Amino acid sequence: VISFGVLFSFNLTNLSLINLRYGNGGVQRVPTIDALVWILMIALAVAGYTCQQGLVDPYLAGDSISSASLGGFITSAVVSIAILCFLGFGVKQRYQSSGQDIYKAKGVPFIPGFAIFCNFFLIASFSWANVGYFLAFLGLFLVTYIINLLRASRTWGEEVPSESDMNSTISGSEASDSDLEQTANQ
Repeated sequence: VISFGVLFSFNLTNLSLINLRYGNGGVQRVPTIDALVWILMIALAVAGYTCQQGLVDPYLAGDSISSASLGGFITSAVVSIAILCFLGFGVKQRYQSSGQDIYKAKGVPFIPGFAIFCNFFLIASFSWANVGYFLAFLGLFLVTYIINLLRASRTWGEEVPSESDMNSTISGSEASDSDLEQTANQ
């Protein structure tokens, strides 16, 4: 059994790979690509969910497939394929041929896009209660992380002595560079 968090983290990894490939590694250099990647994630989530819940589950249960589910799947799949083709064929030459030394995996963005779709397809089979538990714990961990980050930044600012404080701690006289280094090393 695979967990919701693992599938979601796989999606984030694949989205990061797409972003990195087109120039947004660590810093947002191309905001258009970043926006397209977010839209791609939403479209693939809708496509995976509607495919699993609206097409495959009813088919396997012997029920009829609703036209709304089919329309939602087709629309989101077309949007996803259009974005993938734009990224794969249109943007590739503009942003990738700049000679940057970046990780260049074969099949990007198509293979990561297909993996994202498959992961969202699997995520759609989880109960809403499990998704809610995951989101609750994610929220709890993020709040805890932010509180600790703020607490650490406040403490760090108090612990780091300024250069003038360091000068005044050395026997009241004019401090030399070697004295400052010795004080900093202690």
